Amino acid sequence: MRLGRVADYTRTLIAQSEVARREGKTHAVEILEVRMDRQLRRAELTRNALWGYYFAIVLFLVSSVLIALSQVLHVTLEWIGPSMILIGGLVMIVATAQLVIEVGLSAGSLRQEIQSHKNRELES
Repeated sequence: MRLGRVADYTRTLIAQSEVARREGKTHAVEILEVRMDRQLRRAELTRNALWGYYFAIVLFLVSSVLIALSQVLHVTLEWIGPSMILIGGLVMIVATAQLVIEVGLSAGSLRQEIQSHKNRELES
């Protein structure tokens, strides 16, 4: 859902940028391009976080299967399952950190837009 919102907002910024460019508003185009860059960064962080979560889920599921198989087949590779759980946990931590950064970028974008709106009202 976050990625969809980023994509929708970026499309809006692209449309606004095209209008500003046609109207010769170079300063507005520059501001919009900075915002688009921030949205691209948000999209990359969100995408990476999702990949991390999916990968962690796969690791957790595979480790569960390996633990069960080692019990059923009486195999002494008991370290594989817990090792995969640890790796999955680390991947989950990294993915969560990326989402935390993305949320910070999102809040920063909102703060910047509100300030920009207030500045435009003062100029009017």
